[in-house]
Amino acid sequence: IVFALLNLLDWITTHYGLTKLGMTELNPIARRIFERWGTVGLYTWKQVGVGLIAFIAYLTTGADFESALWLYNAVFALVIAWNSFQIYRATRR
Repeated sequence: IVFALLNLLDWITTHYGLTKLGMTELNPIARRIFERWGTVGLYTWKQVGVGLIAFIAYLTTGADFESALWLYNAVFALVIAWNSFQIYRATRR
């Protein structure tokens, strides 16, 4: 549940920054997808990426799958913190 919520928050903060504040996606692959297909493409990219992360974590860690998900949770929490900070800075101007 935490993994899914963090990914949702990542998408929401990214979407808001890109569509409402005119920010730029730092991930070059996601940036091109967003430029070509907009928010639908970005959302689809996110879902495919999350699925691949979960699948790779399962394949590479086996019984330690839960630990791998917590590591990914920490990474997504940092991304959300970065997005939130950038949104805060942009709206303070």
